[in-house]
Order: sequence, then C-alpha cells, then structure tokens
Amino acid sequence: MNHEDRLTIISRNRLFRDLDSYAKDFLASRSVSRTYYKGRYLLSKGTTSKTLILIVTGLAKVSLTSAFGREFILAFYMDGDIAGLTATATGFASRADLIAEKPTLALCIEHDALKALDSDAAFNQSLRNLLLERYAAATGTAEMLALCSLRERLARQLLVFLKMQPALLNLTPVFLSQEKLAFLTNATRPKVNQHLQVFKAAGAIRIEAGRIQLVNPDILESFAAPV
Repeated sequence: MNHEDRLTIISRNRLFRDLDSYAKDFLASRSVSRTYYKGRYLLSKGTTSKTLILIVTGLAKVSLTSAFGREFILAFYMDGDIAGLTATATGFASRADLIAEKPTLALCIEHDALKALDSDAAFNQSLRNLLLERYAAATGTAEMLALCSLRERLARQLLVFLKMQPALLNLTPVFLSQEKLAFLTNATRPKVNQHLQVFKAAGAIRIEAGRIQLVNPDILESFAAPV
C-alpha cells in the first residue's frame, strides 16, 4: 500500500477526517499496512497496544474466553472500525482479544505519532465521541445480558446489525453462524435456532441457505421489547 492509499483511508475515516491536510499527510507517512490471516490476533487481552489499528477490509471479532473455555463475543469489527482506542487515550491494557475471522487488512499507527495530535481540538473531539459510543455500547451489552431474556437479546442483536453493521448479515452463515450468535447472546446454538424459527414464523426474518435476512424490523422490534 503506497502513501496515497494510506492517505485516502485516513482522510475518509471518521476519527481523522476533520484534521487538516498536513496532519492527515503526517499520519499517512507514519502508518503501516498489515495483513492478519484468519485466527491471528490483532490485539491480545492483557497487553497494552502501542498502535491504533484501523481496519481497512476484513472482519475481526472482539472476544473473551472464560476459565472453562467458553467464548463470548463482544462485537465484530469491520471496514472502517478502529481498535486500540483505550490504550491510545488511557494506556490501559486491552480487556479482550481481537482476532481475525478472515484475512483482514489493517492500517497501524504508532501511538507516538498520535501524540503529535494531543493539542488538536478536532482529533480530541472525534476521539472523545468514539470512546463514548464504545462505552455506551459496552454498557448496553452488559445490561442486555443481565436484564433481557434470550429472545429479547437475540432480537436486539439482529437489530443492531441491521442499523449499524448490515454487511454482517450478508456474511451469514460463513462468518456469522448460529453458533456465533449464541456466543454473542450467551446462549446455546439449539436455543438460538429455536428463537430464530419463531422470528421467521412471525414474518420478521427469512432464512435461506443459512443466511438471515431481515424482512420486517418492526416485528423484530416487538420481540426486542420486554413482555
């Protein structure tokens, strides 16, 4: 990837697009493109990353594994998403693993380069907004797991994909299988399938060749609300 390609990617990303041209060019000159093959770790739980990772193309999962070996998926990161924000802002270690689900091309920017933007108001505002969004999403996930039934959790998760990451539904069943939906909602695959069939019978979704298609979000919203 050449300098112009890196500059284009940085200029279009929400975290950097409000920077002036000099700052964008500086970051492009200090960034490195890396490819992570399926199963490779972009970030490891407990380590403090020294780079901010901007996903250009691909798919990576944010996950935790319990002491008993059960995986819980917190989120999926796709094109344009950024990892390593917490370390950038606070220096804290990563709280979860970030693992490539398929070959993933990323742009890595060293924190030392980002320090040059410490006094840039546009960058600080964009970083603050993104951190607040991530915090709200994490809080919402915790509340959902603690307070909602499996049917509500599953309906809400599908609605999140519809609104925030519609491309994920197009990857079913290759990358977003019922097993992964179970990991996302802290459930078992048979239970997930049981509720998906209920959604299907109600006309909320269609399942063809294992691929989930949202037909009527309003019906799905009714399943996402407490009874």
